[in-house]
Amino acid sequence: MRRFSSHYIITTKPEYLKQHVIELNDSGEVIDIFPLIGEMEDVEWFPGAIELKYIDNRLLAFHYFPFDFTLMKPVDETQRKQLL
Repeated sequence: MRRFSSHYIITTKPEYLKQHVIELNDSGEVIDIFPLIGEMEDVEWFPGAIELKYIDNRLLAFHYFPFDFTLMKPVDETQRKQLL
């Protein structure tokens, strides 16, 4: 199990959750989302945004950086990386 946090979590609705934590199981599927409350143990911080997407009926997480927070979308140089 791994935990990740970012400035924003973009859910499948889409809605933007500010400073939340996602928890992934060993196969990389999102199993929990909860607010980031202060310093938390075992949480890896990524600047930018993390987007949640359903792929083959699995909820997966992708990190986007850099990310335009004024337009709330990726920019031309944005790289997308799946979190595992």
